[in-house]
Amino acid sequence: MAAPLFSKLTQVDGIDCEVALAGFLIFMKNRDVPGVIGHVGTVLGRNRINIANFSLGRRDIAIVPGEPHEAVAVVSTDELVPESVLAQLRENPAVEFARSVEMAG
Repeated sequence: MAAPLFSKLTQVDGIDCEVALAGFLIFMKNRDVPGVIGHVGTVLGRNRINIANFSLGRRDIAIVPGEPHEAVAVVSTDELVPESVLAQLRENPAVEFARSVEMAG
């Protein structure tokens, strides 16, 4: 039996970030500052949501010189992340956008 074929995302908003387009995903845009990855892990762990894969990328050059780089994260999870958990992710001031999607198989 052949392995299933998945489409692969290689870029989000011009930022390199590679992940299989399958299952449950969180798409995030944030400023690249310390603590964001830890915040995501803490929020998902506190809500008993398992991370299957965590893909990161950031712009090579800051949009505004001296400011943090713009970054994206695509997090694969074992279940669809509800809006209440996404709201907790957005509580971090560096998180500008967070949305959960389910990719049809």
